Amino acid sequence: PRCDVNFTQLYKYAVSRTKESKIPKTILNKDAMDINRWLTLILINYQKERTYLLGRKGMERDAQGREFYTCGGVREFIPEDSDHYIVFPHASLSYSNLLYLASPLYNLCNSGKMTAITGTSTDIALRKVFADSPILRINKEESNGFQIEVKTLKIGEMELDLVVSQVMEEMGYGKELMCLDMNNGNSFEPVTHKGWDYIVEKDLADKGINQEKEGVQGMIGLRRRRSQHHCIINLEKAI
Repeated sequence: PRCDVNFTQLYKYAVSRTKESKIPKTILNKDAMDINRWLTLILINYQKERTYLLGRKGMERDAQGREFYTCGGVREFIPEDSDHYIVFPHASLSYSNLLYLASPLYNLCNSGKMTAITGTSTDIALRKVFADSPILRINKEESNGFQIEVKTLKIGEMELDLVVSQVMEEMGYGKELMCLDMNNGNSFEPVTHKGWDYIVEKDLADKGINQEKEGVQGMIGLRRRRSQHHCIINLEKAI
């Protein structure tokens, strides 16, 4: 199997509070440190998703001249030629127009099934046109796996499992389908280093400071394979 050499990326987060903040209760009747941990966990998951989808592999230097590495994501890995970046030519979405995509998709992935990461713009546009059509249905098995609603769009002999990502929308890719062949080998695998998978470190506050502080850090990356079997569909003209 073809394998792309990738970098892993270090993430560090700190959570702190003054010891006095233990005394009053918040409006949610929750400990302030627990709220900070919860908000930090949301940030960690958001940044991991953004890295895995849209990260760019690279090595740079900071202001002090120290090297730092960034992990490459899925979009960067997909070739940029016309076979893998497909511009939908029609000005509207209909089943007959969507059939334009059946042949190029099947040529890339002859298993007949791909996972399509997209934004809310595409999701809403497809719902408007195909809400009552059997070609767009909720996929309960995939929904349970992703723990969000996943719909399957059937185009000829191809099935696209649509996974909606807010990251895609926020970063300007809400009108694209990032179609990934996940059914023939492990195309994408999150990786880390031994002992570096988001370790929580306690008692980080400096001595003599009236503060509680803890941190979490992790080294993550993405193993990427089979670049020639994935593609991006640009639906901007039809949405």
